[in-house]
Amino acid sequence: MHLFFKWKLQFDELLSNGARHYFMENMAPSLLGFFGVLYALTFEQSSRQQSRRRLKNAENVVNEFSNPQVIGRRRRQMHHKSRSFYKLSQAKRYWHDKVHKVASPSPDVMMLTGKAGLPDENLSWKFKLVGSNTGYSPTDWIDPKYDDHDWSSIAMPGHWQLQGFDIPIYTNTAYPFAFDPPFAIRDGSWTMTPCDEGLQKYSGTSGPLHEREPSENAVGLYRKEFHLPDSWLENAENSRIFLVFEGAGSSLTVHLNGEFVGFSKDSCLPAEFDVTSILLRHADENAHTLAAKVTRWCDASYLEDQDTWWFSGIYREVYLIRKPREFISDVEVSTTIAFNGQGIVNCSILAEGVTVDAHAMRIALVDLSGGEVASYAQIIECGKSTFAKGEEANHIFDPRTAEEQLVPLVSPGVVEVELRVNNPHLWSAENPYLYRIYVTLYPDISEALVGEHEGLHTETLVVGIRKVDIGGPENCLRINNEPITVAGVNRSEFDPFHGRAVSRASMRKDAMLLKSLNFNAVRSSHYPQHPYWLDVCDEIGLYVIDEANIETHGFQTSGNPTGFLSNRIEWRGAMFNRVTRMFERDKNHPCIIGWSLGNEAGFGTTHDMMANWLRVRDPHRFVQYESGGARTTATDIICPMYKGVEWCQWQSLNDPKKRPVILCEYAHAMGNSGGALTKYWAAFQDEQYPRFQGGFIWDFVDQGLWSAEKQGFVYGGDFGEVPHTGNFCINGLVSPDRKILFPDMLETAYLQSPVTIALQSPTMDTKRSSMGLMVTNHRSFADLSDMLLRCELRVHARAFQSAYAFPAFFVELGNILPRHHVCYDIYEKLREGVKAVDVAVVQDLLQPSFASEAFPCEVYLDVQVIKKASSSYWVMDDTVLWHTTLFDDAAGRQVITPGSVPFNVKPSVFAQLLIDTCNPSPVSSTNGPQPVIQQAKVSIANDPEGFRVRWDNGSEALVRAEDGSLSQWTNAEGQPLITEPLRVCLHRAPTDNDQGGAVFSYASFWKQVDYAHMQMHQRPTMMAIELGNGEGLQILCQGELISFETFEKTGVKIPWEANYIFRHDGSIDVSIAVTPEEGLPWLPRVGVRFAVPRVYDHVQWFGLGPHESYDDRRSSVYTDVFTHSVAEMHTPYIVPQENGRRSAPRWIMLQASAGMSQRSLAILPRVKTIEAHEMTQGDISGYGFSVSPYSMEILEKCQHEYELVQASQEARQDGN
Repeated sequence: MHLFFKWKLQFDELLSNGARHYFMENMAPSLLGFFGVLYALTFEQSSRQQSRRRLKNAENVVNEFSNPQVIGRRRRQMHHKSRSFYKLSQAKRYWHDKVHKVASPSPDVMMLTGKAGLPDENLSWKFKLVGSNTGYSPTDWIDPKYDDHDWSSIAMPGHWQLQGFDIPIYTNTAYPFAFDPPFAIRDGSWTMTPCDEGLQKYSGTSGPLHEREPSENAVGLYRKEFHLPDSWLENAENSRIFLVFEGAGSSLTVHLNGEFVGFSKDSCLPAEFDVTSILLRHADENAHTLAAKVTRWCDASYLEDQDTWWFSGIYREVYLIRKPREFISDVEVSTTIAFNGQGIVNCSILAEGVTVDAHAMRIALVDLSGGEVASYAQIIECGKSTFAKGEEANHIFDPRTAEEQLVPLVSPGVVEVELRVNNPHLWSAENPYLYRIYVTLYPDISEALVGEHEGLHTETLVVGIRKVDIGGPENCLRINNEPITVAGVNRSEFDPFHGRAVSRASMRKDAMLLKSLNFNAVRSSHYPQHPYWLDVCDEIGLYVIDEANIETHGFQTSGNPTGFLSNRIEWRGAMFNRVTRMFERDKNHPCIIGWSLGNEAGFGTTHDMMANWLRVRDPHRFVQYESGGARTTATDIICPMYKGVEWCQWQSLNDPKKRPVILCEYAHAMGNSGGALTKYWAAFQDEQYPRFQGGFIWDFVDQGLWSAEKQGFVYGGDFGEVPHTGNFCINGLVSPDRKILFPDMLETAYLQSPVTIALQSPTMDTKRSSMGLMVTNHRSFADLSDMLLRCELRVHARAFQSAYAFPAFFVELGNILPRHHVCYDIYEKLREGVKAVDVAVVQDLLQPSFASEAFPCEVYLDVQVIKKASSSYWVMDDTVLWHTTLFDDAAGRQVITPGSVPFNVKPSVFAQLLIDTCNPSPVSSTNGPQPVIQQAKVSIANDPEGFRVRWDNGSEALVRAEDGSLSQWTNAEGQPLITEPLRVCLHRAPTDNDQGGAVFSYASFWKQVDYAHMQMHQRPTMMAIELGNGEGLQILCQGELISFETFEKTGVKIPWEANYIFRHDGSIDVSIAVTPEEGLPWLPRVGVRFAVPRVYDHVQWFGLGPHESYDDRRSSVYTDVFTHSVAEMHTPYIVPQENGRRSAPRWIMLQASAGMSQRSLAILPRVKTIEAHEMTQGDISGYGFSVSPYSMEILEKCQHEYELVQASQEARQDGN
């Protein structure tokens, strides 16, 4: 076991400052500006030359895979996510069953796969992996009679790379194929971006393909046989049947019964095809064969360069959906709030198969009780195929023109109506109230007006009445006319077993987890996510930024501007359709408050056009885009990445357009990070900056894949793939399986709490005493009647003992209005708690000897904010939202201690409380328990190894002459109390963020000086003296620390001194001091380290806990006595690094479970003031300790958490 005590002295540790991003991400664009201009002049010519070379060398190149102007063939135009029913009663039954959690599969949907993340073995497909864009030889694999008995079976849906075919590849920005747009051919060459090179994960521009890669382009061939239900065959000529692929990539080609069905690109949006005629031609035999081809790479891959794994395959559901000949094709619902408070619900409905002056539509809005609150019936305006807003937007760009062979609408018609709702329930993240709407097609207006008939076809969806705008006196982002603070996170779809094939249960679990940790917003990074995720966000209450599947970060290669494609006319349709189709699918979700044009794709003409198209098409939401910066016209808010607090504050005050500032990414949560979050949240809640309205942390979950072989999580490069970006995908607030909430997640949850509390200065008066709790409600809409406070007074007055806790009491918060605060006087409740204890206890607490000068009394009022179980349907149990320790510091200011709401009540105030309540008898200074100390005389003797110290009870210690370390310490039975010397420590295992920036990283600077291997230059000067007060002996050591590896190059020497005091009571005082010269890289640590026998497997401490904390990340911990096993003190980051520190320890006790006569080792940290050179129990707030099963060297050496076990076993064999 290894212990590290980190004394700050004059140096700040600041190790977890997640606000700084890796150097090359921020600096590369400006450094490469000149090369970008040069590249713009030469790219087109070189691109043509490379393309001619590719065309010459490639055999049978199929144009659609390398032509960005071909984005789809025979697809139906995008529409809302359909909930289709033949009968109105079926639609109503659907919602009834959903509320009562009854499974009710639709009779009009036939699943051809399992659901996402839950592949169904009974719905497996035949699969063959080949290696060419041109398909498979023989070409008759699409024939229903083709013999596929030797093909593999593959679970569906899913990625083939996670089922034993091909390999996963992870890159942050670099394209893993030859950079030659529009060709995407993986021939063993690539170009690294400055960004990925700066991460020092992989360098080079060529390498052999993995043995499991099937040459230049992996192509997956799928076959599935199926039969239609008998009910579908009845009256089949009056039905329409559509085939839907919810997600497949990078390109999809579909055949059914040997006939071409269609083609699609964009791996994150559905492709829907009309297969009615093909199925009817084979209705007699009712045996159908679906054949699908999916390519791993195509020209669309240049638009999908997100910071995530490159997966392929059909990874979302595939199904058939049946509708009547006359059916509702699309529904669009938008809402706002009128000046008189009425809810306005605008409905636009597109139908097919309708005839002139006959068909009609009825729209009915119902509340949660099923009561109808508004309805309207209207005859359909036939011949129209586009909504009014769509026609207006299409003057900017008509996305239908980018499709080839777009399936035309059959006899279309449109209805557009407005419903008004009096006194509506408004939707927000705090109160996600959802109405339901039924849209029913009738054969004539008379039936529609009655509204009691089943109708021809019904679509149903939820409606959240809410208004999104940027306005008000300060021009803030508002929901329902109220400013909000965005407590957001970036979320990628990820499962450690299934990749981006995420199950519905996992999506709901993610939403519930985020909600319970005080998040209110999610950015869909960086593509449209599964539609069920949006359903859950509607229901649970999470604001969503829906982001288009566009990222071209790899164009940064060789100084290339990332926005190059945005200025190329041949790519305009491909980019535009990703935005417009995202809008058309997701437009009805109230959770979506803004649209994003994509991520890190530079800026160009197409971005401006897309932004304007969205503004016209949807005036009720804002548009955001980061890559162009704050000065572009393509964003309605300023949404920077990783900008500092001061920059954001300045922009919020000085932007000429007065746009809100909301960080699209901040606090890069990679490994041990999350420092300085308190600065951001102090600024978010600062009324001086009303337009600085929050941000989205990067990011939610570590994208580590589970390895059954390694029994641990793996990342880029672990599959032997090249190129890769290593562990840069491991940057989440939670572990891949969501089982571990990392400390930065706990810190974030605390800072985002809807409630904060401060202790008002207590008043002690003979007439009336008071102690107030100031409670602030940070919500935008709801009061705090759903919460209460649990308060408990705790007294810590004896070292190495638990606190005395008075009976807890509760405070109902009541109706504290949003963005208001109320002060509660709790003095009388405190008195009631004191009255409930035995007077002897009070007497004991007032003894002067109860708290000595060496360990002063500390009194805390521990306050927890608890959410009542009945307050919201998503809370399963009483949930502690906020737990902190509040205290008055020496200057009398009210402070919220990093961590809990124990308020540190001044001992004098506490004593007065006891006296006022119990009026106990006077006490003398001689009363009370007195500590009993076993004395054992200490002596010192010269030894060839150094100064040997002996106690007459048999204990021994050795200060080694070679380096001045305390190298031995044994108890009276001769058992070793330390197994490695106690010595100065100036290094720690680097964190992930320490290593970002390559040669400019902190870790690189530390390595140049080699702090990790600092040792004595030569034997130190040593002197032993007897203490004048007779308390024991003192040994003084002085010397210089150098690194023998780097000294000749750097000449760095660090003066060092150690002061050991060996006392008669068996204790040892240790003081270490270093004096580094100016100009050195800041020291990662100033402290001591040593190892103890592994039988000391538990640790108890009084300080901040229970989890890991650092000087710049300790708001979520609180002061108390905690006990953990040594294993629990370790934070299992996927990549081992510095971890496990606990802050502000008053005392520490190592406890042995067995095998030692001395069952505990007690440590009492003290502060040495530079001026007085005295050891006191003073301000230890900047100090910390860690206890770890692993040495610093093991943490730095191992690259995966699972490797630590083996390293630990090897260390045990070495006797450590």
